[in-house]
Amino acid sequence: MSTFTVEPLYGRKLKMTVNSNGKVVRSYVESFRASCSYQAEQLDVGQQFFQKMGIGSFSRRGTDAVCLCRSIDIQEETNRDPWTYLILVEWNNDTPGPDQKDRENDDPFADDVIIESDDELVTFPLFKDRDGTMIANAVGDLIGGVEGERSIEIVRFTRNEPRRDFARDRLYRHATNSVAYSGAAPGTLKCRSIKNRMEYRNQVQYFAYTYEFAWKQDGWQSTLLNAGLYKFGGAGERTPCVDQYNEPVSEPVPLDSYGHQVAASSLPTGATFKTFNTVNSIDLWGLGLPG
Repeated sequence: MSTFTVEPLYGRKLKMTVNSNGKVVRSYVESFRASCSYQAEQLDVGQQFFQKMGIGSFSRRGTDAVCLCRSIDIQEETNRDPWTYLILVEWNNDTPGPDQKDRENDDPFADDVIIESDDELVTFPLFKDRDGTMIANAVGDLIGGVEGERSIEIVRFTRNEPRRDFARDRLYRHATNSVAYSGAAPGTLKCRSIKNRMEYRNQVQYFAYTYEFAWKQDGWQSTLLNAGLYKFGGAGERTPCVDQYNEPVSEPVPLDSYGHQVAASSLPTGATFKTFNTVNSIDLWGLGLPG
């Protein structure tokens, strides 16, 4: 028949610190020795210890009516017969307030999804104004090197998940929405970041995932001025673009959507822009996040 006994040891400790809110936190550390007639796993020792001593999550310690059990350290002592284990238990009075949930004793997968939002200013090169007209000088020449600030909306979702999925993360990270998502038109919402950290609660391993999305009104694909040194001729042949003296141009000039050179008299409103699909897209609903 197996036996399990516990004896308290001398050397109780009290440590006092001040937390960031100015509260004096008192930590109580007590030592015990457990003896077992067989070599038990440390997890089993911990469970039997709590049952034997009747120690719960909350208890009275010193002058504090309520203290929360914060940690238990179990170390097997060698060359002992029967098997013995040194156990250190720490309580402190830094217990959750009335508006806080005791996160040390619940199911991590029952936590609500945390949703945060903010915005940030990002600098973009500008080729056209807010009305879609090419940024040009008085004679219709493109003004290069213009940059502008634009506010993009950021939304973050934090959710506890049972495992880390590298393949899925790579599939969605930096991709835009291929279909409308929570009011965002296709191509305007980008999964900018997927991060996770491994945590434990109640001896349960889980991964706290944070998904960050960024919304940009005109989308995330690259849009450039449609311009070049060559144009299509009347028969579809490739010919040099020319200036007012009918000489080949030395710098790219605007083209229309058919590859024809835009007449100077039609600039800047006649300029066109091309969008290049350089960013992957995927159905973001596949992540299963709240919409």
